[in-house]
Amino acid sequence: MKVAALTLVLAGCFSKPGPPGMALDAPPIDACVPSVSAPGLTSTTSLTPTVMWPDGMQLQFGDVTTNIPMPTFLSLSGMNVLAQPQTAQCGTEDRVGVAVFPSFAVSNASQASLYTLNSLDRNVVGPAYSEYTVHWGRTFVCDGISSAASGNTIFSLFPDGRIVRNDTVTMDAATLHDSCDCTPGTTATGFLVTAYLAVQRDQFMAYSWSGATETTVPGPMADLNDEQGACVVEPGTNPGRLAIAWETPTTVPARTRLRSVGPLGSPMAALVFVYDMISGSSLAGGSFGGRTTMVMSRGNARMCPQLHAAATATWPPISIGPVGMALDVVNSTDQRVHVDTNQYAGPITVRATNGAVPAGLVISVKLPGTGLTTSRTDGVVWQREPDGRTFIWFRDGLVQGESITITPDC
Repeated sequence: MKVAALTLVLAGCFSKPGPPGMALDAPPIDACVPSVSAPGLTSTTSLTPTVMWPDGMQLQFGDVTTNIPMPTFLSLSGMNVLAQPQTAQCGTEDRVGVAVFPSFAVSNASQASLYTLNSLDRNVVGPAYSEYTVHWGRTFVCDGISSAASGNTIFSLFPDGRIVRNDTVTMDAATLHDSCDCTPGTTATGFLVTAYLAVQRDQFMAYSWSGATETTVPGPMADLNDEQGACVVEPGTNPGRLAIAWETPTTVPARTRLRSVGPLGSPMAALVFVYDMISGSSLAGGSFGGRTTMVMSRGNARMCPQLHAAATATWPPISIGPVGMALDVVNSTDQRVHVDTNQYAGPITVRATNGAVPAGLVISVKLPGTGLTTSRTDGVVWQREPDGRTFIWFRDGLVQGESITITPDC
């Protein structure tokens, strides 16, 4: 596990803590003067790591020793909004996960003993950016023929309530039969390989489809198909909102859905955000994948249309390089982080040269020293990783042509 230095900065900068044993009132190692920063993420280091946002929202991962460590708890305003497992757990969506329907679902309800691969990597943990990867692998049987499936889900978390999720599933070829694993006699006519989020239906009073006006959740509710995203709203005067947008890959005819499952009035009653990576009566061997972006908020500052706009934002290339010199073009990764692998010795410029950059930009750069300052003096959070990378989050966007100067080591 990598443990990031929880260093936050606005104008001025933090200094690196002194070595063990140094008196608490001793001067810092360097001459940097600490200052106040925009609040960032905080994370626990327990077996079930929890990431917390400044306004109280939380995401908790599961216990890898007993279950698949997919998220088991998501709170917008205090209550866990994730739907609980259905009585018959045979590829039915619950909580957060991946499903190969009708054979199995990979979620925190899945027992670790059924899996040949089950792990949680804490890739980056810090206030400006955190990243966790869930790995899984198992076999499943259809008509007496055993097939293998494996995958990973990368969760990238940002201080503005954004979670970017990248799913990959790799499978052997398989053909659907009525004896697939735990569903003998199933009426399913085809496989569905999906990534999903299931929230408790009864904890939300309204929904929005593709950024439209918020509408009361109806009683009986038919599936909504083939749109770009959806948003749900908690009741009350200070509600939580959660919006998801799907990015359809060009290589797979993916479908997106919002569906209602389970008995009403029960924690199992769910609104399920589904991303169908592939479907058919037979599965060709290969890898399938997709990316979703979820944006959460608490209160009425951002309504569903605003959250949907944030979830569907595009991230153009930016330019980074030494101050006064030619800048390199840096693209956004699948995790929506602009990563520059160059090692810099002094101040650098970050410039929006290819269009406006949305709010919430995160860059990863390699800088010397233990501190830094930025020419932007509000809404900046940063962290230094043990391998020398520095992650910097900017709350506000950049207009076309705007630059920010970053000076290492004060």
